Amino acid sequence: MGFTLADRVVALRRGTGLSQEKLAQRMDMSRNTLWHIESGRTANPRMDHLIALCQALDVSADYLLGLTESTESHKESIGYA
Repeated sequence: MGFTLADRVVALRRGTGLSQEKLAQRMDMSRNTLWHIESGRTANPRMDHLIALCQALDVSADYLLGLTESTESHKESIGYA
């Protein structure tokens, strides 16, 4: 079984040493909204939340959605980072 979006967000957040509160602040959303995403209660987050997650965690949407195993962001893949 593959990792879910929730699994990936939790692993990335923990890997960066951020609390839910700090990541939520970076994303300009409530900690409760982030908790719902991390717990899997919101399996299909809104597009603006998905974009905020990608930007705050510096990963591609493809990675968060399980379409690739590479955590490389789009900026890195085109040599922009």
